[in-house]
Amino acid sequence: MNIYKLLKTVAESDKKRALPILSFPAAQKLNVSVEDLVKNSFLQAKAMEVISTHTDTIAAVSLMDLSVKAEAFGADIRFSEDEVPAIVGQLVSDEDEANALTACLRRFIW
Repeated sequence: MNIYKLLKTVAESDKKRALPILSFPAAQKLNVSVEDLVKNSFLQAKAMEVISTHTDTIAAVSLMDLSVKAEAFGADIRFSEDEVPAIVGQLVSDEDEANALTACLRRFIW
């Protein structure tokens, strides 16, 4: 289906459907820990399926965990059985460290 037609149809419909942006509650439905969910791509796909099966959603959305990017830049991440991952400590504390991080990022992009 043409995406523009789909969006037009959805916008004009009297029935409004959800677009869930939180996937972590699916851990309970899958009977797995949040830590297992964020570390296992198969479970993440199953979470998307569970959410779309149990909710009248307009689209399926994958997990989004920005701690993965922070970890890639060297931050320490605390994982927990029942909470979303958390960044521990501070990676950048002054302008020089921010500039060094920017230089590091440029190497990956260019």
